[in-house]
Amino acid sequence: MSIHGARSAAASAVVLAVVLAVSGCTITGGSSNDGSGGVTGRTGNGGSSTAGVVSPVIVDLGSIDGSTVEVPVDNVVVLDSGDVKVTVWTATVADPKVAEFISGTDDGSAAFNPGLKPLAAGETTVTLTNSDTGNETTFELRVTP
Repeated sequence: MSIHGARSAAASAVVLAVVLAVSGCTITGGSSNDGSGGVTGRTGNGGSSTAGVVSPVIVDLGSIDGSTVEVPVDNVVVLDSGDVKVTVWTATVADPKVAEFISGTDDGSAAFNPGLKPLAAGETTVTLTNSDTGNETTFELRVTP
């Protein structure tokens, strides 16, 4: 294998690891809106956790517009796109010191939802854009310590 091929394979492995970490690979549902304006995400394993394993916060893109999503800094947010292709979402994070957007991917055999990786405690506005329709979804992300 050439040096270029080895670098490409290594880069692909890193991207796959990040996507798997963000997706949680066990997405089971959307989210519930408790009427307070905030959205409570569901965890990927029904709310329980195994020692040392933190379930991702999973929110439904169809219900978060105008809401607040809260996530601890040591967790991730999986953005469940429902029936919409996972690859059409782009995002603008107003304060990139608080969180970063991870694009959704589809390799033909598996699809991985887009997500947000918290970087530091704080609040920021996230605007997601569906590149197929131009529709935008905007919400507040609150990252807790």
